[in-house]
Amino acid sequence: MTIKPSEWAVLGFTLGYTAIFGAIFLSSGNSEFLWYVITLLILVGLVALGQRSAGFPSLILWALSLWGLIHMAGGGVPVADSVLYAHVVLPVYAAGEFVFLRYDQIVHF
Repeated sequence: MTIKPSEWAVLGFTLGYTAIFGAIFLSSGNSEFLWYVITLLILVGLVALGQRSAGFPSLILWALSLWGLIHMAGGGVPVADSVLYAHVVLPVYAAGEFVFLRYDQIVHF
């Protein structure tokens, strides 16, 4: 199995930010987002296994990698007294604890 240079670039970028955020989550004791790191590594492995038969274009691989990055940033980037995931991007609707439109809702959409 030959890995193309463009695939090495995406893999290096993905593993790089995963290692950085993994260290952040470990040092802060953030066990919830350590599961994100484990999940992301499993997904990277699955995409890598399927790459030869699926032949995902580089654009798709980069889009998946960036999606992983914004997930990691959600739990690792502090905003005010919380993290990016809890940040209200645009307060369209609020009822009790439910607030629409938060960062995590955009990422998961």
